[in-house]
Amino acid sequence: LALSNAKNVQADLGKDKVDIEIVAFNAGLHMLRDDTSPVKPRLKSFKQGMPNVSFKACENTLDAMARTEGKVPPLVDNAERVPAGVVTLIELAEKGWTIVRP
Repeated sequence: LALSNAKNVQADLGKDKVDIEIVAFNAGLHMLRDDTSPVKPRLKSFKQGMPNVSFKACENTLDAMARTEGKVPPLVDNAERVPAGVVTLIELAEKGWTIVRP
């Protein structure tokens, strides 16, 4: 759903007029995991065709998953780590970004 929303926003506003950050945490982080992502092919196509869309993975969630699984989960190539997903959303909102929750 988040990927479809991003694609629709870009189609309506144009990729030169909008930057999109998808911030994943808790169960949503599976989208960015290299080993469990149900949308891995779509993420690859976003990397190639939608460079204005970035993906952020919550380190707090990754740490919790690592404690449970015994290893740090691998992320897809186009995911960047942020210390805390919720804090990242707060910081983006304070900068004037619009936050959309799928």
